[in-house]
Amino acid sequence: MLSADISNGDRFVTDVYNMLSGGLMKKVYPNLLTYERGAKKSRKRNHFTTNTGATMESKSILGGQRGQSEEEKRPDLVICDDIETY
Repeated sequence: MLSADISNGDRFVTDVYNMLSGGLMKKVYPNLLTYERGAKKSRKRNHFTTNTGATMESKSILGGQRGQSEEEKRPDLVICDDIETY
């Protein structure tokens, strides 16, 4: 998630995490995320990785984007939100 405002990106990633970790998604895909016993929905999360290896994180367009690859892996999808602000 690439956003002009990092707090907006963090909220987007937190919302996706909360959708994946509760309700119907948890029933249909119970092993998608590792759940901590007694854990509540996250109030702020800027990064998470599923048990399938998919990673989601938020970054600001104002920060450097170098180093986004990990070994041979590079992002498959970059979601841009309100980047025309700057």
